Amino acid sequence: MPTDKRTSMTAIVIEFLRRMRPGRLIKEDPGVKSAAWFARKPDDPFHVFANIFRLLVLIALAPIYINAAPTKAYIDEFVKKRNWFIEYSSTPDAVLSRSPAPGGGPAQYEVTHQNPQWLLRVTFDEEGNVQFVQVAWETALEDGGFSSSKQAYVTISYAMDSAFDLFIKAGLELKHPQPTGGRQYSLDDRKRIAGCLLAEYGRARRRAGEGPATEYIWLDEFCLSNANEDDEDRAAAERSYELGRLCDIFRGATKVFVFCHKQDCDHTKIDCPWGKRLFTLGEIIHATDVYVLIRRGPIENQATLIYPMGAQRFREKMQAEAEKAKRWHLYSIMQHASNSGAVTWQNAIHALVVEAILRDESEESGKFLAHKYLGKALNGLLPRRARLKDLKGEDGWEDLAWLLELNQGYFNTTGLAAVCSLAGFDVPNYRWLGKPISPKEGNERLEPIVTSFPVRIEQKDGDEHAALCFVGPQTIPLTHWLHRDAGALFHHTELTALKWGFYGSLTVVWIAGFIIFVMGEFVTGALVVYIPGIFWVIFLLLVSTMHVKREGWAYFEVHNKSEEQFRQELAQQDPFFKEKLLMWGDRQLSPQWERPNRDNNGLFRKGILVDLKNRLAMSVEVLEKPDQLVAMAVHGTGITCMLLDREKDHTIIAKKIGMANLPCYILAQTVRSGTIYVGGSPPECGSDIKLSSINTESAHIGEPIEGNDSEVVEDKIEASSPLMLKTPGSSKSLNSRSTQSYFHTEHVVPSLPNV
Repeated sequence: MPTDKRTSMTAIVIEFLRRMRPGRLIKEDPGVKSAAWFARKPDDPFHVFANIFRLLVLIALAPIYINAAPTKAYIDEFVKKRNWFIEYSSTPDAVLSRSPAPGGGPAQYEVTHQNPQWLLRVTFDEEGNVQFVQVAWETALEDGGFSSSKQAYVTISYAMDSAFDLFIKAGLELKHPQPTGGRQYSLDDRKRIAGCLLAEYGRARRRAGEGPATEYIWLDEFCLSNANEDDEDRAAAERSYELGRLCDIFRGATKVFVFCHKQDCDHTKIDCPWGKRLFTLGEIIHATDVYVLIRRGPIENQATLIYPMGAQRFREKMQAEAEKAKRWHLYSIMQHASNSGAVTWQNAIHALVVEAILRDESEESGKFLAHKYLGKALNGLLPRRARLKDLKGEDGWEDLAWLLELNQGYFNTTGLAAVCSLAGFDVPNYRWLGKPISPKEGNERLEPIVTSFPVRIEQKDGDEHAALCFVGPQTIPLTHWLHRDAGALFHHTELTALKWGFYGSLTVVWIAGFIIFVMGEFVTGALVVYIPGIFWVIFLLLVSTMHVKREGWAYFEVHNKSEEQFRQELAQQDPFFKEKLLMWGDRQLSPQWERPNRDNNGLFRKGILVDLKNRLAMSVEVLEKPDQLVAMAVHGTGITCMLLDREKDHTIIAKKIGMANLPCYILAQTVRSGTIYVGGSPPECGSDIKLSSINTESAHIGEPIEGNDSEVVEDKIEASSPLMLKTPGSSKSLNSRSTQSYFHTEHVVPSLPNV
């Protein structure tokens, strides 16, 4: 047994002598901050002087320092248990305090608008030929065509590409060039295309045995604006306004006829062109009766036939097809439409909003990437609806924020923000929104753990900016530096034997010095304490050269480095990292967020988030340097967090620069903030460094953001000598924020903040 002890002690001494780096007491490695009292960065011109000054002071005050060092270590541990950030007071304006409509004023709920402004009075002859004229709603009532108590008009729901297929097969050609503003066809050509659909409906009627009759039909291209309006701009304004009541128009119709040009398509399957449209949801969710127009027969001689299906059965079939295709948001929407009690409003609104955004960003709706119709498509589907004039149809994200706030009693916006990827680089405002991700097996659980809502807050430029306000969020500061641990002997469990040896020898020397001092040998007693104290100080300093602080989370950029290379470089600074890093991601089925604007890949930085205490890491992709993350929701088996670039002044809107899903235990590491505002402006394409051009010959790691101290701002403008790491070997997803710190193979990693 004694032999084992000697062997163990010998191993400790050998390991100590092998790993100590006395040179780090004078000049710290790149990417690591020294324990000096000033000029801690290795590239600071006074760095060497600061370290030598500290060394001399500690040696001169050796007896005091060797007693103060353990006390300071325990005080630091106590201080790190703080759980609330000091926040600056701020008074943001409620989004609903001022309407975007002319004249402003506070928000008001709108009542149901079931009546369209315009209808077509359509006359069918015995051959199925049609003649039609646009009439106002009031005129239709006066004509006696139907009574106000029984709104006997029908609607036709279709995809423009399907109507265009009929247009081409009829041998017709477009009369006008493609207009500006994103529209594929001019208003006149759109009416001609819709006219072909109306004619096809007449022929289908005749095949169904219907005789001559007059019907009132709502068909979008003829009924969204006054037919006598020739000015395209004024007509576009009318049409945009009327789109806000689309849901109610289809709700009020006695029949909804659904059409697409695909052969034998009953329009309930996911690949149906009609079912992929943004406005499909509003047209079918509240329909009272559904008839499907199906193309039958050979391609060269197809005919359209009418089949009654019933609204309930149609939605149930859509729900079943959505389940087969694992389109879970659409599944929830149809389930909610069939049985509103089966899905909570939180989940129903979430599904509606996410499905609408995804449809708006789809290939079929690519011309609507500005999302200007998003709010109008959702108006009438949520519990509270907006006035038509409040949905301007210019910025879809603005309209969506307005609708979400109107429905604040039913929906916590955090759930939506947690699934949104980074906003496109061309999105100037509401950058907490973005293309949502769809749920998959293993990450469908989504439970917000913080409340958030849209606000408007005045910034230093004097203008009001849109932001998402988190109330009482749990946050974790991120660091981009390794910090040399001056109290390593007292912090790390693997040094327990050395620590107690230090305490034992210190006790013996102090007792001996005290006895000699009591005997009257004052000088000798002081020397007995002082001289060993110098050796103890040197010993403590040498121990510190082998270790870095292991606390909190850090972000390190990577470039062409494997997980093993990254770990080895960490191990150069601290043997604690000799063991394998635990990678979080694939085995936990973590959510995968998407990149916006895929042609701007150079604006993304790849990095690793590391829990320095638990040796856990995950790969991430971010836009800029990260300094904080905010926990948002229990998502799958982890906690989804938004990665932020946050200024020292907490009233300034933070930038969302990435997303990450982390282990649930991070909730024990968080600190509380009063409020956090997230929004910001898009990155400038010319200002970011592409990964391929980053200098990998020098290593500089950012710095910890403990409470966002003043040096954070300094780090934000440092782009030289970065630290870069890469984990291609790990199959983890990359979603998080980036820093301007990088790594070099000769040096090692960054340290982190006190959490």
